[in-house]
Amino acid sequence: MAAPVTPRALYRSYLFHLRWLPDPHVWAQLAPHFKDNLRAAAAAEKLIEEPVDGGAESSASGAARKRVLHLQKRVKKDHVALRAAVAYHPKALERLLQKCYAQRGRVRWELIKNVTLTSPLAPSDWPEEAQRNSKYALERRFPPSTHQPLPGALKPLTYIPPLRIIPDRARIAVPRSEVRREQRRQWEEGWKRARVPLAIPPNDLGVSTGWENLGVVEALRQLAGVGQTPRVPPPPSRGDSAASPPPPPEVVPTRLPTFTALPRSLQAAFPRRPVTGRVPDPYPRPPKRHTRDQPKKWADPMPLTPRVLRRAYGRIWDSSCWIQPPKTEGEAWKVSDYHGAFGGRKPHKATLTWSRASSADLEWL
Repeated sequence: MAAPVTPRALYRSYLFHLRWLPDPHVWAQLAPHFKDNLRAAAAAEKLIEEPVDGGAESSASGAARKRVLHLQKRVKKDHVALRAAVAYHPKALERLLQKCYAQRGRVRWELIKNVTLTSPLAPSDWPEEAQRNSKYALERRFPPSTHQPLPGALKPLTYIPPLRIIPDRARIAVPRSEVRREQRRQWEEGWKRARVPLAIPPNDLGVSTGWENLGVVEALRQLAGVGQTPRVPPPPSRGDSAASPPPPPEVVPTRLPTFTALPRSLQAAFPRRPVTGRVPDPYPRPPKRHTRDQPKKWADPMPLTPRVLRRAYGRIWDSSCWIQPPKTEGEAWKVSDYHGAFGGRKPHKATLTWSRASSADLEWL
């Protein structure tokens, strides 16, 4: 019978697999959350009391047992997701980076919360039904109260579906309950589909995501290869007209602006040199019966090379959204690109392209 895995050993295994992702921001988002879940499960396990003499279990002990099972399942799920990502199953790596860069999951809702609590909300911004009904507190809060409008910075980044109400000509009158039901569905869909930028430019309203001064955007640009000038390739020999392209500029993870935001314990465990090769215990390919509907979703484990990581970060950069604050009072927020939001030189595409030397290029040699 195998010995149970201790929380300390599980956390060390999690940090060991994180070494294949040399991104301080990913470490800052994943490692503390995983450690908090382990501590919460250990604390809840102490509250479990075994029934005496075959008696019934107390309600507090039963609730603690359910919480332990829930946290253990979440810890196992996070550990499996990281193992699948560093074994380079493409979809697993893409989902992991999307969660860390606020495109889905817990981190996305944390940034939406910061934008909601820092956005000014006047009583006139609420819908008429909320203004007429005294049970609604016309104040901003998170989670949002019923019919609480989206912040102005997130309205251009969401899709609010139209009301699906049967017209009056189809029947005598539309019930008021159906109108309220459709309005609530429209409100819920607007919040669920809202996207949030990584950072918001300085504005007079004080709206922010909390990542403005952490260097997350600049670190993502470097990891994605945006705006970097490739090295000058060495001149190929006369007999070899199709020389291999030079490697792109190397990114030193410890010099990224997000490295200083890591706790000291994670800075000590962070790899100083890039980890290459396969993971010693890669996450295996699931059975075909589990991926029959999506055969291209999973592949055999492959090495996580710098080129693969650069392309994965490039897709995250290309799918990021940006917002431009209003320049005058009364103007609305606008969807923009990175150049329009933060100014400066317009960045290049995230994917670096290389050109091979042709015979015409070698005539002057």
